[in-house]
Amino acid sequence: MLLSTLTLCLGILATTSADQIWRPTYPAYSPPDGRSTCTVRALGNQQDDSPNILRAFNDCGNNGHIIFPAGEKYTVASVINVQLNDVVIDWMGEWQLAPNKTYWANNSIPIAFQVGLKVF
Repeated sequence: MLLSTLTLCLGILATTSADQIWRPTYPAYSPPDGRSTCTVRALGNQQDDSPNILRAFNDCGNNGHIIFPAGEKYTVASVINVQLNDVVIDWMGEWQLAPNKTYWANNSIPIAFQVGLKVF
């Protein structure tokens, strides 16, 4: 489970199956004042939360604060590729990849320095 958690946490689809869920257990961190804050709510019912997640990263991914609240269950059904700068992320909700292995195999992003594929 540790390897699977680390794999999904780093955004690498290598040994993680699409139906495994990442469940963080650390407490939320309170960032310094003055950061723009985005709170992402899950759509539920296994709907694709990727567009909302991407919007939060785009809006608050530069010197911002992004919150994925506890009790939310996010479904990632499409690739999320972002560049972040000095962002605080409170990752407390559950994340799962949609179980479409064909999509992930055809749309993952290769990582040159290791054997693996990036989906987030």
